Amino acid sequence: MSTPKNTTSQIRLPLLLALAISAGIWIGATFADPQGSQNDLRAALYKMQEIMTYINRDYVDSVDTNELVEFGITKMLEKLDPSNLEIRSSRWMEKMWQELVLPIGMFLIT
Repeated sequence: MSTPKNTTSQIRLPLLLALAISAGIWIGATFADPQGSQNDLRAALYKMQEIMTYINRDYVDSVDTNELVEFGITKMLEKLDPSNLEIRSSRWMEKMWQELVLPIGMFLIT
């Protein structure tokens, strides 16, 4: 009784799939843009979320998280350029505060 032999297509197909997968991994690792600044921003937001969660959950006294977020933004702007604090009084900054910062602050709390 003879054992059936594999056809050439049965031999080539797994080899071609392995080659295609290897090429895709190599292309992705070599040519893909790592978007380092985006990863840095996510890491910074994650740190802020973690510390706000920790404070909200484990701090002994009750804390106004909106006040903390506002204080943190003020200090960040001071660190960049003290004259940036004037931006906070403009209408544009108030709009940005309502649309962006407060939802982020609420996101950090949850």
